[in-house]
Amino acid sequence: KNLKDGDILFCRPLDSASGTTTPILATSEPPVPMAAKAVLRPAPIEVTVSPSASVSPSSKKVGFSETVEVPPSKRVEPPPPPTKSFKLKCKEMVESIPFDIFIVVLILIDAIFFVLGWFDDVIEDMGGDAIFIAESALVVVVFVGECAVKIYVYGWKKYIKSWWNRLDFVVTILTVIAFIVELAITGSRAASAIVFLRLFRLLRFIRLINKVRTVVTKKRGINLQLPAGKCLQILQTLKKQWAYHAEHMEGDDIITKEDIEYVIKHIRQKTLYRIVLGEGNVGDEEMQAYLKSTVMAGDDDDEPEKPQAKAAVAANPAAGAHDHVNTDAEDAMPWPELLADHIPEGAVVDTKALESVLATTTSWDFDVFKCGEVSFGNEVVVLGYHCFTHFDLLQKMCISHQRFRRFLFRLQSGYRPNPYHNGTHAADVLQATFFMLAGCGLDVNFSDMEIFAMLLSALIHDFEHPGVNNAFLINTDHELAIRYNDKAVLEMHHVAAAFKLMKDPEEDLNLLAGFTHDEYKHVRAMMVDMVLGTEMAAHFEVVQMFQSKLGDEGIKLQVAEDKKLAMKMLLHVADVSNPARNFELAGRWTKQVMEEFYSQGDQERANNLNVSPFMNRQSNAVNIPKCQVGFIDFIVEPLHKVWAQFLAQEDIGNAATAEIASTLMTNVAGNRTYWNTRKLDEEAILAAAGSTSGSAAVV
Repeated sequence: KNLKDGDILFCRPLDSASGTTTPILATSEPPVPMAAKAVLRPAPIEVTVSPSASVSPSSKKVGFSETVEVPPSKRVEPPPPPTKSFKLKCKEMVESIPFDIFIVVLILIDAIFFVLGWFDDVIEDMGGDAIFIAESALVVVVFVGECAVKIYVYGWKKYIKSWWNRLDFVVTILTVIAFIVELAITGSRAASAIVFLRLFRLLRFIRLINKVRTVVTKKRGINLQLPAGKCLQILQTLKKQWAYHAEHMEGDDIITKEDIEYVIKHIRQKTLYRIVLGEGNVGDEEMQAYLKSTVMAGDDDDEPEKPQAKAAVAANPAAGAHDHVNTDAEDAMPWPELLADHIPEGAVVDTKALESVLATTTSWDFDVFKCGEVSFGNEVVVLGYHCFTHFDLLQKMCISHQRFRRFLFRLQSGYRPNPYHNGTHAADVLQATFFMLAGCGLDVNFSDMEIFAMLLSALIHDFEHPGVNNAFLINTDHELAIRYNDKAVLEMHHVAAAFKLMKDPEEDLNLLAGFTHDEYKHVRAMMVDMVLGTEMAAHFEVVQMFQSKLGDEGIKLQVAEDKKLAMKMLLHVADVSNPARNFELAGRWTKQVMEEFYSQGDQERANNLNVSPFMNRQSNAVNIPKCQVGFIDFIVEPLHKVWAQFLAQEDIGNAATAEIASTLMTNVAGNRTYWNTRKLDEEAILAAAGSTSGSAAVV
């Protein structure tokens, strides 16, 4: 710290035990490695400095690669690392599996005492009621202690958000009351009261169910981790301990909380290797503009200043040169007119039945198959028109009803008759997206343009899907895999084909014709981001980013970064929401997705490829339930759990949002229980038969 330019610092080489020293030129900013920094901080250290020593030119290249020789009396040890806080230790304890097992064992012992308490001779042999009272006291103390520690660790508001925690708390309070009453009652009423209170102990078994569920959940399945999540967790911990570390930093070494937040931000946004303009740029604005349009292309995702739709058309009249009209004068098209020429000859649209079905679009139990029946297979058109007109988007975006009608029918025809990835699936994802916006009340957090982009992304997210996955296209050198260089092949094609359809001048289907250039770029960027976010290879990354942000500061939809992430997450949730539906709907979707799996397996076998997991039509009956349990455990449950936590935030959605979040998780748990039972039954049958082969199961 006290060296000056030209001074000579003598250091002992690491690989030499001799007394020779190597002269090293000291500069105002010497290249001190981390090892040397640890020795030099936190206080100045006395070293030998000789301004008159000669320095050879080669010595300037040595650098601080050796350890400074410091007298023992002057040596200052680095500060010890901070120890875990008491709250953190408590948190680790109550979340550990051994602690849960301890509670389970305690409740089982309590159950044994409950049974023995009914036999008077056993009570006498065990020394009377004293031992039973002592056992009850132990249970009460542990129950109260656990609840108290959890409230201390999580805080009251976060603690009671969990339904199981609320139930545990109520059972604990009732247990304490029962124990106090049992001690207080004496006399002739004591016998009957004690019988009642012993029955009251059955409430404790509710906690047993919860604890067993918790242990099984923690032990179940494969442990999948994302390095980014671990890095963010470390940085969050470091930020909390920043005040401690700051006391031992000096000069340029000081790291502020803002520095840590800067790192966290760029990890979350995946912009660590993006070029950005630093602060204080002046002059040469043309060069800055060139850099932004080339090496920095794609970084500017901010929403443009959106003028009124009519003003946008006035500013760009050529864009709407086909049939752009003043949509103020247009009324919604009657259903028979909308579906004209697209229903079987002689058929009649039952308007009342169709409107009855569409009235349930704000319900999570919406039946898309019923919608397809009453619309004669035009569910994409009917739902698309209903959702967009509900938000009055055709008028706000200056889109004529006729153009939108043509677009919907052309889009619907582009969905192939696959067992699963078909028009019905597109309509189902559209309804799930619409439900989150209109049913949960999330729409108030988004602009008209953002709602438009979300609904349109849901409509086109699987456009022209071939009925096989990305791996199959890559393994067979399909033209789509070659075109998109094996990167998110299907997702790239869905959004590219949809925009190609809209941009085709012969089709006259451009819904974005009335948008300014900046508005078009913004909507396109949002749609590309959302559709690419449905790729399963990106699943863990998207969920981890969302969960990390949610657990840190919460998702704030007023912040552009958070809103963009929430929009991507919303479409992904809608895309894999089948296991979160009621069992009747979820079971029907399971049949169709497994049939598409088996169809791909048949093609793989025909091409002499290894049949993909769960796609072998000739596999045993346990294949289907095993596939569903795994898909729920590793994909659906973690995804919907974090989404439910997002919906449970304050000031998110409407009054029914918390109930909706609970419904999602209840359906997921119920469907998993069914498939797990089926899996165990099929495995038992196969084990009894002594065979691992059999015909494919029928769901």
